[in-house]
Amino acid sequence: DEGVLDFDGGPVPTTWRQLYFCIRSGFYEEALQVVGKITDFRAGDFTSSQFKSALESWLQDGIVSDVRLVNQLGGEVMQPCVECLAFTTVA
Repeated sequence: DEGVLDFDGGPVPTTWRQLYFCIRSGFYEEALQVVGKITDFRAGDFTSSQFKSALESWLQDGIVSDVRLVNQLGGEVMQPCVECLAFTTVA
């Protein structure tokens, strides 16, 4: 038990879990809404608007086409996303 979750007024954030669930379940518009709530990035100046742009690109084209954004996505932020997205493509 991690404690009281944020949607119940607690300190435990659930936005990444919500994002994963939305993508995994095909709720792409909802996923884009959740992205706006993400504030716990670990990659310097990376912002929720940049992440939303990457997600929109991926949903529309299947790739993130902005090379600068792809490079910035590297490291700690990209790995959990790749794992979540890769898991959603498994039948």
